[in-house]
Amino acid sequence: MPKPDDLHQQERDLTAAIQTAATTAIPKCAPSRRHRTDWWYYNDEVREHNHRVNLHRKLYKKRPNPNNLRLLQEVVARARQVSLRAKEDKWLEWCATFSQHTSLGQMWRSVRTAYGAAPPRPAAHPHPQQEAERLATIFTSRGSSNQLPLHTRRTQQQLQPHRDEAVREAMEVADMTDRPFSLQELQQAKRRGRDTATGADASGAAPPHPAAHQHPQQEAERLATTFTTRGSSDQLPLHTRRTQQQLQPHGDEALREAMEVADMTDRPFSLQELQQAKRRGRDTATGADGVPYSMLAHAGPAGDAALLATLNASWTAGRLPPAWNEADIKPIPKPREPSKLRPISLLSCLAKTAEKMVLARLQWHIGPSHPHIFGYTRRVSTADSILTLMTHINLRPTVAVFIDLEKAFKLASPHANLDALVKKATSCSTAVPGSDSRVTSRASKRGKMGHPRAASSAPYFSTC
Repeated sequence: MPKPDDLHQQERDLTAAIQTAATTAIPKCAPSRRHRTDWWYYNDEVREHNHRVNLHRKLYKKRPNPNNLRLLQEVVARARQVSLRAKEDKWLEWCATFSQHTSLGQMWRSVRTAYGAAPPRPAAHPHPQQEAERLATIFTSRGSSNQLPLHTRRTQQQLQPHRDEAVREAMEVADMTDRPFSLQELQQAKRRGRDTATGADASGAAPPHPAAHQHPQQEAERLATTFTTRGSSDQLPLHTRRTQQQLQPHGDEALREAMEVADMTDRPFSLQELQQAKRRGRDTATGADGVPYSMLAHAGPAGDAALLATLNASWTAGRLPPAWNEADIKPIPKPREPSKLRPISLLSCLAKTAEKMVLARLQWHIGPSHPHIFGYTRRVSTADSILTLMTHINLRPTVAVFIDLEKAFKLASPHANLDALVKKATSCSTAVPGSDSRVTSRASKRGKMGHPRAASSAPYFSTC
């Protein structure tokens, strides 16, 4: 079994090799600031008509017929009229502010703006570090387990020993899913990845922008504290935490028993599994390693072999490389509440490719889900859930109860997830301890302070 240091070094060597190849083959470009030429007169009415244009364009692309074409032309013409009217109103508003005291430079700036000049760069925050810390505190406290009711936390504490025992029993049972990943699994996961923003250590990245905060390190730490506190298990109610503690021994025992049973899923992953996972990868924002899915898709046979070796080493050891437990946080303002930010965690595409391979093997081993599960299910949409509900109603008096669990994913108990996985007859001796290692490592780093650098608390098997 590879040592933790060896696994860490193997992952770093793989990332460095990919970055070196990308730096050699891909030309660098200077950063650019994309702007919209309609920014100076853009309003809610213009936005609404632009939205209608996009909807009708998608409709015509999906169903190209004369009727949809006529509707699209009418919507586009109406949107142009609204934009011209908004532009005229804004220009007249500017002209009304001109007087004999208006400088010539101000007038020329208005003219250049009307002709589509770029908007002025917004001023940096006066106290960026303090603002980042404030946001981090807000994010972490909002997702902390202390936000759960007291009875829920007590119930979790009571269930914790039983769940730990079940997880331990499952870890003792060997299974075919414990085998290392193959090159086919890696390639299949890579096909599903698409390029997104890279992480902090992106090799060959564009020159950084000037710092927008006077104290970026302090503000980043404040944001991280906010995010992690919000997702801490201390936010759960007291009774929930007590229930978790009581169920912990039983879950651990079940996990140990599951680890003792061998299964065909214990074998290493194959090249076919890697290739299948790569097919599902499309470029999205990258993690801290700066490796997008497109680089994995063009890694070649040597790159696939190195990636497959790293994945199988992690699979056999039952632990993740330290870099795969980290994520860069990107605070995004909420559309309806710009003053509130939503933390977006950017994870490594290498780790997400491995997750796809594990998920595919587990889905095959566990079998189909319940027919009434519609979330995170392929080829199932909201329409299916509505049709199912209407079928059961059958014109009879019905009372429907809709429950929205706030922060359900953030406050989900990892030990409860492992216990449920064991109960689904997942007895692979490698998969279960691997998941247990991933869950406990991320949960232990989270603790009372939350996720370091917004490290994701979702284990490999969170979507099963």
